[in-house]
Amino acid sequence: MMTEQNNRVPAHDAMNPQIGTLPGGIAVYNSAQLFNGATEICINHDGTIYRLKITRQGKLILNK
Repeated sequence: MMTEQNNRVPAHDAMNPQIGTLPGGIAVYNSAQLFNGATEICINHDGTIYRLKITRQGKLILNK
């Protein structure tokens, strides 16, 4: 669960990439675990592949 003071998520189980939930049951995931040292991952959504990239500035970009 995120704290209101600093919007940081507490430590969690390393085997579970979900690190908490926001109000309304929205899952929160740790990007470092999802990327596992890479700067780009692919997500299969309903048969379509999307690329999620970390830029040099540390921002995320999602491309189809």
